Amino acid sequence: MTASDGSVYGVAEGGWRVAGGSSSENRKIVERDGAHSVAAGGAEFTTISPPVGSAARNPFPIYGLWTPEKSWMGSYDCPASRPGCDAPGNRVKVGYWFSTKLNIGRSRSHFVFTATPGANPVLQRWPVVAMAGVESKGQIIVGVALDATRCFVLLQPNPGLAENRVGGRLRLDLYLASCAFSQGRLEFDQPRRIARRQASFTQKEIQLHGEFVALVESIDFGEQPEDQPPFEKDAMANAKICVRLFRMSSNGSATPENSICANSDAIKSNRLTLSPNAKYLLIESNTSPFLIPTSYRQDGRGPAWLTNGTDQ
Repeated sequence: MTASDGSVYGVAEGGWRVAGGSSSENRKIVERDGAHSVAAGGAEFTTISPPVGSAARNPFPIYGLWTPEKSWMGSYDCPASRPGCDAPGNRVKVGYWFSTKLNIGRSRSHFVFTATPGANPVLQRWPVVAMAGVESKGQIIVGVALDATRCFVLLQPNPGLAENRVGGRLRLDLYLASCAFSQGRLEFDQPRRIARRQASFTQKEIQLHGEFVALVESIDFGEQPEDQPPFEKDAMANAKICVRLFRMSSNGSATPENSICANSDAIKSNRLTLSPNAKYLLIESNTSPFLIPTSYRQDGRGPAWLTNGTDQ
């Protein structure tokens, strides 16, 4: 991915690291092969500086993060009320964030890491928790998205709780909550229902694109609880991959803008790709890739497997 200052960043997970170093609870700094790595709290942030005398080949910094599990990532412009942006003497224009789940002792928790080159510390870990007085015990965190001014947490009912099943069928509601950094934590307020998943195997990623919040779907049948296939036969036979756009108001409410869905058997990849400004959607069909505007409306001239509508 590319940040506003032209820097390039990416994430690795599992057994491969962007550069050498050891991830542990103790912060460590490692220099190897021209890369500068900082490890802290179970993750590792690496800076690969432009080679001396090779600015034409690599005129921009490259950053990477290693986490033991799948991570979501993004960047935010400084100065802003974000970690590292207000560090004394800090001239960094961009900060980076990464969200992942970690096993800490016997508990499994969601964390956000912020990385700001030039700040002290460079890498920080923030547990994602509910604000005092917020009731979210029956929900689990699906993902986090933030930029210089906004922060959201996406949640869904915990599939391991009997209270989240009605007649044996899993509740599929999705909830959105605003969040903020506070006292070493990323705290979210009371979640509000924003949408529903198509089925238990539909996975959601929350993204920020300009004035929109987007829910980008993918399909993973391995995530479907063993007791759900009898309830989801139709969804399994007609699985769709969708991108759902919501316009956020100043009070935090979400208004559906549009949804574009494609039958999963008509496209090559397991997801649809949204442009940074949320104006276009890249679809790789079984015949060819093509771009469509996110204002797309199915008027009969498009392929039958591509549909739209805020109620999908």
